[in-house]
Amino acid sequence: MAVPDHSTLSAEQFGEILLAARESTIVNWGKDPVALERFKIPSYDKFIGSRQTDIALRGEYKVQVKGNRGGALQAYSGLDLLTNFGNYATSFDLTYGVGNIHLGDSISVQELEEAGVPVDLTRGTSEGRMPVRLDSAAKLASKNFAKQKQEDLEWNWRVELAYGMWSANANDSKMFPGLDGLIPVTTNSTGTIGGKSRSNPLLRHQLITGVTIDTLELNLTRLVRQCNDVTGDAGGYTNYCPTGDDVFDMLADLYLGTSTRAGKIDRQMASDRAKEMAAKWGIGIPDDSWYLPTVGMIIREPLFKRLQEREAPATSWTKRLYALNTSVMDFYGPRHAEYIYHPMPHNQRVLRTSLEGRYGWVIKKPNSLGVLALA
Repeated sequence: MAVPDHSTLSAEQFGEILLAARESTIVNWGKDPVALERFKIPSYDKFIGSRQTDIALRGEYKVQVKGNRGGALQAYSGLDLLTNFGNYATSFDLTYGVGNIHLGDSISVQELEEAGVPVDLTRGTSEGRMPVRLDSAAKLASKNFAKQKQEDLEWNWRVELAYGMWSANANDSKMFPGLDGLIPVTTNSTGTIGGKSRSNPLLRHQLITGVTIDTLELNLTRLVRQCNDVTGDAGGYTNYCPTGDDVFDMLADLYLGTSTRAGKIDRQMASDRAKEMAAKWGIGIPDDSWYLPTVGMIIREPLFKRLQEREAPATSWTKRLYALNTSVMDFYGPRHAEYIYHPMPHNQRVLRTSLEGRYGWVIKKPNSLGVLALA
C-alpha cells in the first residue's frame, strides 16, 4: 500500500502558506506550529542509543555465544577406563549487519528570501559555510523558518528509523536487519539470525500463533514462561511487550472491560506500575499501557498500525505482541544523528543538510525473545 507523502510542498503551496502567514493578524510567531501528523513511538524511545557507538568492525557487529557441552557423566569402579573425554569447543559468533543511514533536506535560496531570511551570495561557497545570517533576520518568522525546517527533518529521521527498527528490511541489502527479520512472526525454525541457521534450536525465538480471546491468557503466560525459562546467565527476564491495537483491545476486554472471564487485574495497580517503569527507562509512553506482574510492561505501539498500512503483511502488525527481554538485545548507534551542512554548489542556489548515522540490532540470546500472533 502506497503511503502518502506529506513531507514536501510544491512551490505554489509554499508561496500560499508564506503569503497567508504574512497577511494574518492572529499568527503568533513566537510559538511553534502544531504538527498534525506526529504520533508516539515508545519502542524508539526505549531502544535508541541503548549502545551509543557509531563504530562497527568491518561494517558489522559481532557477539560470541556458545552452545551445550553435551558431555555425559561416567560411573566407574576401581581400574575402569575413563572414556568420556571430548572436545567441547562450543563457542561461535553471531554477526549482525550494520546500516549506514542518510536522510537529507534541501531549501532553495529563493525560499529563504521569501521567508524573510537574508542570504549573502557574495560569501565563498567553497568555505563550507552556510551563506545565511539567521541572527540578522528581519522577522522572528525568519528564525522560526530555519528552526522548523530542522525540526521536520529530525522528526522524519526519527519515524523512518523507527520503521527500520521493526521492518525485516529484506529487500535492502545495505539496510540493517529489523526485528521482523530477526524474530519473525511467520517462523522460528527456518532462515538465519546473526548469520547462523535457525535449524539450531538454541537460535529459535519463541513463537505462538493462532491465538483467540479464549486462549490469550494461557498463551501469553506460556510465551513469557518459555522466554524466561531459557534466560540462564544472560540476565533479566521478559520486561517489555510492545503490542498492536488488536491484541491490546483484546487484552483490555479480557482484563479491564466487560468480559466476565476470570483473572481481571486491578486497573490502577497496572497503570501506576507502568508509569514507574516508564520513568525508570526514561521514555514517554501512551496512556493505554499497563504492567502485568507475570508478563511485564505491555505497551500499545502506535507504529504497528502504520507499519500495517505500509507493508500489509499476511500476519497483521496489529495482531502481534512481542515478549522482549531488553537485557539480551541492543540497538547500536548514536542517540542523535550527525548533522552535516553542505556548501552551496557553484551552479545551483540551494542549501542542503544531511543527517547520518550507523545503526544495527544485536540479539545476544534469540531464544529468550518471543512473539505471539492472533488468529
